[in-house]
Amino acid sequence: NDTERAVPELRRAAFEFEQLFGADYIDVAWINTMLAEGLRQLGRLDEARVALQHAIEIFEKHPEKRATGLAQARSALSKLLQVMGDWRGSREQVDLAILDRLQSSEKAMPTIDQLRSLRSMLLVEQGSLQEGITDFLELQRAAPKEQHHAHLLFCEVLARAYVVLGNLSAAREQIGRGKRILLEYGASSNRAFALATTAAQVAAAE
Repeated sequence: NDTERAVPELRRAAFEFEQLFGADYIDVAWINTMLAEGLRQLGRLDEARVALQHAIEIFEKHPEKRATGLAQARSALSKLLQVMGDWRGSREQVDLAILDRLQSSEKAMPTIDQLRSLRSMLLVEQGSLQEGITDFLELQRAAPKEQHHAHLLFCEVLARAYVVLGNLSAAREQIGRGKRILLEYGASSNRAFALATTAAQVAAAE
């Protein structure tokens, strides 16, 4: 958790790998992806974006790692651009990440469903509520029952979107579904708190 010290260490590691194996060495891309997360935590968003763009450029030169590396770097860049207010760029990056994963049979994270969830989240948060809801409902129907944390996320986001649309009965239905999942499977404290907060928003709307 010592991000201030981690960032210069990661920069040093990237430099040493470049000196040993060349600027396009695959580990330099992975290091830049980690570096970007540290820079994001420190609020140095422009530097984080540069690090991720550099990682993407390197990953594109390594077809054998294309799906995993590119998808991770692009999804990270998508989230970063969203924080920076670049909605269009954020959507573009997650769409490209999905295309990269579709071209590979690698069973690695982020999965296509995780990336589709991110895309649906972006749609909802950017105001394309109906399109986002349609995507989330499809993911909700297709996700295996045992992926209960994913289902809790779907319930939470769908309930909030339905509140904005004024469809409180649909919002209540999602909260009820989420509570049943909590009773059956439990959840992390963060996910349980998020559902409770959303339930309060639904109650306030009523």
